[in-house]
Amino acid sequence: MAEEDDYYENSDIEEQILRIPQSRIGVIIGKNGSTKSLIEDKAHIILDIDSSEGVVSIKPVKADDDPIHVWIARDIIKAIGRGFSEEKALKLLDQDFYLDIITLEHDSTRLRQIRGRIIGENGRTRRIIEQSTRSNISVQGKTIGIIGYIDEVPVAKKAIEMLIDGNRHSTIYKLLENHRIERKREETKKINQCDGFHLLFLLKKHFINAYSL
Repeated sequence: MAEEDDYYENSDIEEQILRIPQSRIGVIIGKNGSTKSLIEDKAHIILDIDSSEGVVSIKPVKADDDPIHVWIARDIIKAIGRGFSEEKALKLLDQDFYLDIITLEHDSTRLRQIRGRIIGENGRTRRIIEQSTRSNISVQGKTIGIIGYIDEVPVAKKAIEMLIDGNRHSTIYKLLENHRIERKREETKKINQCDGFHLLFLLKKHFINAYSL
């Protein structure tokens, strides 16, 4: 039976085997196998799921396929196992996104306190971190998962680690506000330096970022 925290049983280049919480197996499979089929189609891999043990095997469609497909699918499965929805986990198909997981090594009382600090009242703190860093955050069991852009995840992770260490929420909010202001300054600078074609590309990317959370 799968424990609360997932782990790798096998890390061969050609195959990845993960054990994830059994409560998340149904999410990976989806209604009538729809989510499993979608992941297989989008990531170009084959999933073999042992529901009774909570074990997921990821294999390439062909022996000579690029192993990156298996690695991407591994992170998608791991993200779903850590509480992310299928939609958010599938962002990892875009190589501009990646998954980071913080493992909490604390007793049950301290874990509840930490989770409460990160989520905040009515989810406020998590929402501020997500919006400020254009990331998605999942708090489940003894882990905190972050999905976001490569240059944004470290900022979200720093904010979360500061909360874990006991820093005041106001300090974290100020850090995130400064990051948001600096990012907008850099985006404006890039737009001012762009020609027409690249300007359209940046504006499209900005629009997608604004509505992708």
